[in-house]
Amino acid sequence: MGPAALILALATLALPGALMAQGTVIDDTGRAGRLLAVLDHAAWLADGEASDRHIYVIASTDCGYCARLFADSRSHRDGVQLRWLLVGTRAGGAGALLAVDDAETLGQVYAGASPPATDDLGYALLDVNAWLPGLLELDLTVTPTFVFQGRSGLRVVPGLGDGLAGLLPQVQARRGGSATESRSRIVLADGPAAVAPAPMTRLINFRENPLPLFTLPDQRALAAGELAPRQSYAVTGLVGDDWIQVAALQRTEAAGGIVPGYLYAPDEVRLARLDYRIEPAAGELAASDAPRPVLTHPDPTAPVITWLAPGEVLPRTGRVQREEGRWTAVALFRDGTPAFVPEAAAEDVPDADPSAGD
Repeated sequence: MGPAALILALATLALPGALMAQGTVIDDTGRAGRLLAVLDHAAWLADGEASDRHIYVIASTDCGYCARLFADSRSHRDGVQLRWLLVGTRAGGAGALLAVDDAETLGQVYAGASPPATDDLGYALLDVNAWLPGLLELDLTVTPTFVFQGRSGLRVVPGLGDGLAGLLPQVQARRGGSATESRSRIVLADGPAAVAPAPMTRLINFRENPLPLFTLPDQRALAAGELAPRQSYAVTGLVGDDWIQVAALQRTEAAGGIVPGYLYAPDEVRLARLDYRIEPAAGELAASDAPRPVLTHPDPTAPVITWLAPGEVLPRTGRVQREEGRWTAVALFRDGTPAFVPEAAAEDVPDADPSAGD
């Protein structure tokens, strides 16, 4: 997948067979466990007492069938908890309801009330759920969609069908599945993290290993994929000392915009915050008798972009002096972003005589 892609190395969970009216049964325990882990981490509203017998209800605030389901579900549910997993646009009130975390307020909105104003927490929770279509490979435009542990495997049932009554007897207990709140909400207990401006607009992974990508800047959050070597993301900010916020997904709503993702990259954050000054210099720089590393930053731990082979020449744009050593800044990228060669590992080609003719 090319570096211009909006979703890079996104981990997906394939569901076998076509989703039909009666739903799909996933009997592969490993695959079912991974799917349930995604839903456990996502942002949902608990409706009813915590129970290891529960149904994830993927719903929209604009869905009339979901409103009907909510009204019908007020009667006896045989000890089954509903977990309303709201998806949709920022304008639909889903984020506000996720932040309020109260099923009765959801019911009032389904009955025609206006949702409360969405705050930063609501936007963050809604952004987590924006990852679900890709991570689950479910058509979440079909709402409601039910996901629960059945007798012979994990059941995925799209559409209201005959309603909740026919599904309740099929819901089986999940060992350790009686959580009181979603894991994304636990991660966001202190509110969304502050995002600081970043000194770069794009991050290319020049390291040999992928950088892990998460839906929130916390390693307890939902893993969303990775940034593979030599691929890139547009950078939108830094979070603390360990995280880079990137433009990960494109919104489908009319207003557009992006859904952020977070790369766990403490080394890249440290390098991005290096304090150094490039003193202007002209001429050219060439390798001597051995290949020389060209680094992303004037630091011994910076990743190697490429190697300057003997006889190859790069335009020299400046020099950097730091406690860790001296580097020559060279023009490698078309946009003018400098790269750096340790001076001990390079030799200068003398400047051309300015009095010489063309």
